[in-house]
Amino acid sequence: MLEKLFFKQDMWSISINKYIDGDQFDVNQMKPTITAQDVKDCNAIFVADPFLIQHEGGWYVFYEVLPEESRKGVIAYSYSEDGVTWKYGQVVLQTDYHLSYPYIFKVKDKIYMVPEGGADGNIKLYEATHFPTEWTFVKELKKGQFYDASLFYYEDKWWMMAMGVSPQPNSMYLFYAEDLLGEWQEHHLNPIITNNPMISRPGGRVYQENGRLIRFAQDGSKNYGRRLIAFEITQLTTTSYSEVQLRDVFGASETPHTWNQDGMHHLDIQRDDQGYLVVVDGYYYKSINKIYNKVYRFIKGYSK
Repeated sequence: MLEKLFFKQDMWSISINKYIDGDQFDVNQMKPTITAQDVKDCNAIFVADPFLIQHEGGWYVFYEVLPEESRKGVIAYSYSEDGVTWKYGQVVLQTDYHLSYPYIFKVKDKIYMVPEGGADGNIKLYEATHFPTEWTFVKELKKGQFYDASLFYYEDKWWMMAMGVSPQPNSMYLFYAEDLLGEWQEHHLNPIITNNPMISRPGGRVYQENGRLIRFAQDGSKNYGRRLIAFEITQLTTTSYSEVQLRDVFGASETPHTWNQDGMHHLDIQRDDQGYLVVVDGYYYKSINKIYNKVYRFIKGYSK
């Protein structure tokens, strides 16, 4: 009976770590680098879905912030000169629908972002008009309810994978274009993965090194954000697609009562001269009293 008085809130944080070649990820050794308490311009519940970018000698990480007031995600960033010490910046993108997964990338001298906005019913491209704080809508890349769109350039084409909910739920769809700002075509085999919540949702940037393409998938089969699985894409053309599963990258920490004890679902890897900068997120469940939460939101003047 008492359980009905509480609900579980997933409390996400972000961990940023430096590695050199040969180092192994150890989720039990990772510590939170950015938490909700670091956010200065809203009362944040959590931070998640981080993406790294290096610009003019410094490092930036963009991520989702979930504000207590609206409970609709917004996009914020933090900055570091060395990739170790991070300082919060500000919220840079918000709409009247939920935003997350700010997939950020460079094309020559321009910086773009494709945030997840599935609630709006399309995939949108933004350009930094004054990096890192000002972003301008450029184009709708694809119409439809897609989640966590992940773009990469490979063999003279742009590719984009995303989880879709229609016509097949929990399915991975693939698109391609000759030019980022051109027309995006559906892959001949869509959906590439059908109705499989274990491997259909992207879980971070598609990683490329020495001709290899590695994609990461969030396992949402038992619960959201359970673990991350790596796949190597072995064939990719406009008419074919194949991949092989490599291994689980990480999941919940084995150490109880930690920031990532209940799951992890996102990874971005960036190389620099010293090795790799790796950013992940993780969460634990917090039990919240429903009555207390309603009273608190009423006092604060929140709408729901």
